[in-house]
Amino acid sequence: MLNTQTQTKELNIDALSVDAFDQLKRQDDVFILDTRDPEIFRTAFIPQSISLGLGNNFAPWVTRIFPDQETKIVLVCESDCLYQCVALLHELGYKNIEGYLDGGIEAWTNSGKKTESIQRLCIDEFSKLCQKEMKIVDVRKRR
Repeated sequence: MLNTQTQTKELNIDALSVDAFDQLKRQDDVFILDTRDPEIFRTAFIPQSISLGLGNNFAPWVTRIFPDQETKIVLVCESDCLYQCVALLHELGYKNIEGYLDGGIEAWTNSGKKTESIQRLCIDEFSKLCQKEMKIVDVRKRR
């Protein structure tokens, strides 16, 4: 098996330093695609990231989220999934992959850059929120 650096050179994708990644993500036409497991994503992610794990639904969701195959994308991936992610994106016709965050989210947080998280609520916490004047939107798919 090839190592990650050899594989990414083969796919013509750049490892981006934290500063280079930060500069790219500030551009209006660049999107951050984070393919880490959703449970890991929710604990710490780069603001404005789109979470889309590499499971069975990756292809239909990525084409729905990014209908324009010319979309510029920067990646946050686990190193062992990077090659698979880039290969899938290329297979789907996405060629404007600007690069991936070298060192992943750990490099980002270690450099002191801002992250966000999503809190998980137990049913009692959710129930208390429902009693307040708060709107809750259920986005689950009807069965």
